[in-house]
Amino acid sequence: MFKARTKIMNAENFNNKYRDKGGIVKLSEMIALLFPLSEIGKHFGFTKTRARQIISRIYGEPYDPRKCRKDALIKVMTLFAKHNDKKTFIRAFSKKDCFREALQKCIDEKLYDS
Repeated sequence: MFKARTKIMNAENFNNKYRDKGGIVKLSEMIALLFPLSEIGKHFGFTKTRARQIISRIYGEPYDPRKCRKDALIKVMTLFAKHNDKKTFIRAFSKKDCFREALQKCIDEKLYDS
């Protein structure tokens, strides 16, 4: 049985194949804007599993927008802490999943006492 040989997907191959859909620039924008894998795949016409594989191959690391969103939220919470007292911070964010991590970062950065 003859098995079709597929090109290894790198940035150049991706850009050539998906140029009409924005190529590597569009993929990079979608990653930067934390699009879910399913939306990335939908845009380019492949599955979210394939999107995960392609992104990992091209960028050299797995893409997890949840982690990026968490990091961005902690950064914004820290900015909030720079202009608000600890009591206000606790009232505003105590129900967020990353509250303890963000509060510890504020303490480490000497924005709040422990």
